[in-house]
Amino acid sequence: MKQGLIRSSTIYFGTNILNASIPLLVLPILTRVLTPADYGLIGMFGLVASILSSFTGLNVQSALAVRYFILNPQRLSEYVFVCFFVILISTLVVLVCIALTGHFLEPITQLTLPWLLLAALMSAAQISVQIRLILWQMQGKPYHYGVMQITQAVMNAGISLYLVVILSKAWEGRLVGQIIPPILLAMVGLASLFKRQQIIIPKSIKPDTVDVLKFSLPLIPHSLGAVLLSTIDRIMITNLLDVSQAGIYFIAVQISLAISFITGAFSNAYSPWLMAKLSKPDTLNKRKIVQGNYIYYIALLLLALVIHYSSTWLFMVVGEGFRSASSLIIYLVLGEAFVGMYLTQSVYFLYSNKTIY
Repeated sequence: MKQGLIRSSTIYFGTNILNASIPLLVLPILTRVLTPADYGLIGMFGLVASILSSFTGLNVQSALAVRYFILNPQRLSEYVFVCFFVILISTLVVLVCIALTGHFLEPITQLTLPWLLLAALMSAAQISVQIRLILWQMQGKPYHYGVMQITQAVMNAGISLYLVVILSKAWEGRLVGQIIPPILLAMVGLASLFKRQQIIIPKSIKPDTVDVLKFSLPLIPHSLGAVLLSTIDRIMITNLLDVSQAGIYFIAVQISLAISFITGAFSNAYSPWLMAKLSKPDTLNKRKIVQGNYIYYIALLLLALVIHYSSTWLFMVVGEGFRSASSLIIYLVLGEAFVGMYLTQSVYFLYSNKTIY
């Protein structure tokens, strides 16, 4: 089992490196075409999409991950359908709310109503892609998981470069490059689930819908709080200073996310491994799991320091206009390290259905 965990973690880590290196490779090109103000709007769009994902998706992917080890294949396929049904209804509600409150949201976000609506659609598509990815993750198929993630990154970079550099569409082109890939891949993922009969329309959707909502709704304040903790800084910078300063800060955040290569890869492998262990309490060695967690936490703190002291050369690549962000790296990487610690602890609450906590 340990070998499987190490193997999966290695594959996920390699995937995360490739997935994250693609936007980093295009970053020097885009930062010489786009202004800090452009990046401020791009960052704000991403923040809005992240916040809206708490409502368009309602964390149904977490419910699905836990139920995977409980339901038989037939029931699991019906549960997957209900998850998509919940996403559809919640997204429609969010779109209506945005349409009604657009005049209030536009001055806060600096984005017009059409972009706010597109942010909601993108967030719903990303959650739909997550469902396909989580099923592969729980099935122990890291290669499939990695191919879809890398495909999305390549599409994102390719479309963005074409629209921004070739067609000179500025920040709008970058946003279109972010919007199209998850929508297309969500449709591909949904089609693959139907083809493999991993999504089946149940005779009655009420019982599973109640179960999904009972599990997921208590997570909304939690997920929304997590998003706000990681985004409120950029919202305040945009409104209290200006969108250019937010753009510079956004670049620092992108560089600090290097530590998430490790934490994301480990979490992708660790979550299904731990849930499988928890489902078999007779063979569970609690002491070794706790000791492993503490070793992992110390390693994350050391890694944060390494990234901080080795980040200087990156600002030589992105350009002089963004160099002032270098002083922020230490705070951001430490924050990412603690997020990695949190990811290992949240599995216990999810598995025990104590989402109200």
